[in-house]
Amino acid sequence: MTDKTVNVILELMKDVLSKDNLFPPSLYWARKLLSVCNEPRRKYNDGKEKQIPVKSMWYFPLKPRLQRLFISSKTASDMRWHAEKRIDVEGSLSHPADSIAWKDFDKQYPDFARDLRNIKLSLATDGFNPFGNMSTSYSM
Repeated sequence: MTDKTVNVILELMKDVLSKDNLFPPSLYWARKLLSVCNEPRRKYNDGKEKQIPVKSMWYFPLKPRLQRLFISSKTASDMRWHAEKRIDVEGSLSHPADSIAWKDFDKQYPDFARDLRNIKLSLATDGFNPFGNMSTSYSM
């Protein structure tokens, strides 16, 4: 994206927001705002290689991490706790397994719900509402 395009987008955003907003009106001010700590965004490496970001997000594959949770007997029992040791108090939401969404999921997929080791990742994703099927989604 060119500097001019970014400036147009920033100006548009500034116009859309309320009058007392602090949104930067141009790329120059956005860069100035982001460099408050006077630190570069990239590491110096004497020009030998490509510049690398100071901070970067690493991807950790989910499957091996979940497998490791079931290798240890302690963590494996913790992963099954919701089905083996949890005390279900009627009308109380003490665990996500008490929620309407969890119970609906178990009714829709009984074969999946039968195995205590199955992890309901779909219930932990954005858009899951532990308090029922309301129009507003749950947010932390």
